[in-house]
Amino acid sequence: YIRIVGVAPGASIVALKAGSELLPNSAILQAIDYAVTTAHVDVINESFGGNIYPDSGARNTIQLFDDQAVKAGVTVTVSTGDAGTTSTIGNPSTDPLLISAGATTDSQLYEQTGYALATRFGNGKWADDNISSLSSAGITQNGRTIDISAPGEADWAVCDDSGNFTACTNYHGGLSPFQAFGGTSQSAPFTAGVSALVIQAYRKTHGAASPTPAIVKQIITSTAHDLGMPGIEQGSGRIDALAAVEAAQTWPGAKTAPAGLSSNIALSSDQLTLEGDPGSTQTGKVTVTNVGTSALTVLPSTRRYASLTGTQAQTVAIDASSAQTVPYPTTGAPWVYKTTTFTVPAGTDRLEARLLWASGAGPNQAGPVVRLSLFAPDGTYEANSRPQGGAAPANYANVDVRQPAAGTWTAVLYTNHGAAGFTGNVTLATDSQRAIPVGSVSPGPFTLAPGASRDVSVSVPVPSVGGDTDYTMALATSSGHQVAVPLIVRAVVPTNARGTGTFTGTITGGNARALAPAQTFAFDFDVPAGQHDLDVGLTLAKDPGDTIEGILVDPNGETPSTNSNNLITGAQGRAVANFVAKPQAGRWRYVVVVLNPVSGNELSQTFTGTVAFNRVAASINGTVTTAAVRSGSAQPATVTVTNPGPEPIAVGLDARLNVQQTVQLSPQLAGATFPLPLSVDDLASVPYWLVPPDTQKFALSAASTVPAQVELQSPAGGIDLFGDLQQAQNGSTISTATVREKAPAYVGQGYWGTYVQEIGPFGDSGAPAGSTTEVGNATTLAFDRSVTSSTGDPYLVAVDPTAPNPTPVIVQPGQTVTIKVTVTPTGAKGSQVSGVLNVVTTPFIAANGSFITTGDVIATLPYSYTVG
Repeated sequence: YIRIVGVAPGASIVALKAGSELLPNSAILQAIDYAVTTAHVDVINESFGGNIYPDSGARNTIQLFDDQAVKAGVTVTVSTGDAGTTSTIGNPSTDPLLISAGATTDSQLYEQTGYALATRFGNGKWADDNISSLSSAGITQNGRTIDISAPGEADWAVCDDSGNFTACTNYHGGLSPFQAFGGTSQSAPFTAGVSALVIQAYRKTHGAASPTPAIVKQIITSTAHDLGMPGIEQGSGRIDALAAVEAAQTWPGAKTAPAGLSSNIALSSDQLTLEGDPGSTQTGKVTVTNVGTSALTVLPSTRRYASLTGTQAQTVAIDASSAQTVPYPTTGAPWVYKTTTFTVPAGTDRLEARLLWASGAGPNQAGPVVRLSLFAPDGTYEANSRPQGGAAPANYANVDVRQPAAGTWTAVLYTNHGAAGFTGNVTLATDSQRAIPVGSVSPGPFTLAPGASRDVSVSVPVPSVGGDTDYTMALATSSGHQVAVPLIVRAVVPTNARGTGTFTGTITGGNARALAPAQTFAFDFDVPAGQHDLDVGLTLAKDPGDTIEGILVDPNGETPSTNSNNLITGAQGRAVANFVAKPQAGRWRYVVVVLNPVSGNELSQTFTGTVAFNRVAASINGTVTTAAVRSGSAQPATVTVTNPGPEPIAVGLDARLNVQQTVQLSPQLAGATFPLPLSVDDLASVPYWLVPPDTQKFALSAASTVPAQVELQSPAGGIDLFGDLQQAQNGSTISTATVREKAPAYVGQGYWGTYVQEIGPFGDSGAPAGSTTEVGNATTLAFDRSVTSSTGDPYLVAVDPTAPNPTPVIVQPGQTVTIKVTVTPTGAKGSQVSGVLNVVTTPFIAANGSFITTGDVIATLPYSYTVG
């Protein structure tokens, strides 16, 4: 028997479709604008997201629109993503003004359908309120985590069985009025429903006044139910609709409140980010207020997790041709399975299980998947892994169980039968952990009268080397409620002009969600003024099979360097190197992205990295730097450069005059004219635009046959700009998006992406057919065509599509090379020529499309001469 009731069944719904599985950002902006200015909604739910670098900022347009919605009084809830708990949280859920929702388990559906083999190996019972293995969680680039958890694995959703929608079918292929649904795309609308309940309850006792979005978020996070799991997985805890509604009714300013309501506390912040020097102790505070009608005693505490047994690993051999199969519930196809057991000791607060297999497939390559389900000693179904890989296997899975029963547990490993399945050894690693105190918290137990407040201070240790860790503070009350406050602790990489800062991280893996990373790390450091070059590099401990991307983010949010251990030569090594010549002074960030899938060769591997300055040795020799040069006479020179980094680099030369000019850029990889409407699922007709170094402004315009809005996105996606929406809505067919920086900063070089979105809303027939032509203009230092080199200029094609292909020289770590340069002046006698010879690495788009490198400016060599 299945009965479906929404969280807020009396709410009015405005449904806005901004795309299909993939949503154009510009269509999302139109939907947000419509929801706020036309539909006048109270709550917006956004079950979408993407992983961009940096993951938030003043020039991320969706965040800007969301923040304006919040400013207009609209509460915005967002799904964190379905890429797993290894720091994969997607934007815009990283925005602190919104409510980000991760997923907990709600497993009755699995017992009803047999999914995850729950009925095949279980006793008919199931556990809820574990953290779903698909839930994107962890630590964001800005040192935050998720706000709240809500059921996301899995429940029933209503469906249209008219035959108009292909997804509305049952497991037998027939039409169905409901469907199984899950993911954080479910958790977020559940949170939106609770937000609606909170707004309704608040209005009842506050003279019809509405709470601000900040108050709605404060109520929901303060009344969440602490599950006893890590704060970076659960946030404040699992959402508690009843507690939130009761707190809304008794919130300060209430004119009347029904009798018999429980008393609740409100917290000034739902999480703390504590940043400091490695090895230091950092202190933060949270103000606790009794928003109820009766006194409450509050007990603060802290926790981290310590292993009781250490990691217990075992090898399970699987043969995809085995006759030991079970029908897969959703398809009926046979899946091979193997069972094994392990022991959980008494007193375990958290069970962590990880699965590892080596499919041999690389990024964007299909490969076999292995799944894991866990059953308690009495046969209760507890949890399962949820690999999301379609184009690629995960090679890794992790499952968490809260308060696991002591005794012998059963693990079921299963894979497709036949050629699509996995044959080989699978590693199952389990770790039984206990929650123990960390640092200090004060005061001890204290009592708050109704309306009273008190600060709670917490002090915790910072990692001894650059990087992040996490702890959790819990606040229990005498009403029986306990809420968590995640503590994100970041060690700033120590740097100065004379020394080298170090950082480290540990790679495990992700669940191979399409377009999402397996794992991310972020490291903050400061660049002193006056540095010739910034040199950041990392080295994997042993396995080059993990594909790594390193992204440098400058104080303006630009990404002047994106590189990878997947080299332009096609090889893949154990190191990543990033260089920036003449780096801007201030706080920088280095983001390390682990691409899906991990190799599957080890449960984890560490990497170590360094931040250093002024290590690039580069020089120019020749009369071009000192003497008068005859017009039309070819003058030889040489550039010598040494690679100080840990990986090979492909080096070329980019000659620029000390004269700024505006030039029209040439479209890359596709023509500037293409048809509308576009589909974000197929962008082969849409060009990239190669922005050269030393660019202060880049403006991209689109002239369309229908009203449309142009989008411009930086190579790593963190800068996302659009033409004026209101002008397009008023009928303008020309749209311009512009990015600019003031000296000494520059627009980040590399391949910028684009999109053109028609202005809706549209009827059932969709957007009308049309076309658009893009024009890109860059204000940059003029290219010096009188300078040529043996390597060519990889950025000259940005303005000249006929430019010869560059032939960069590969420079091994520690190697010194000499590049031949020829200068053939063409100016009038006596004219002064000055410029800069940029020593650059080559920007490129990986053949498998998994990443884009910007190319680096590793050194700048000034030159000047007089035409004789």
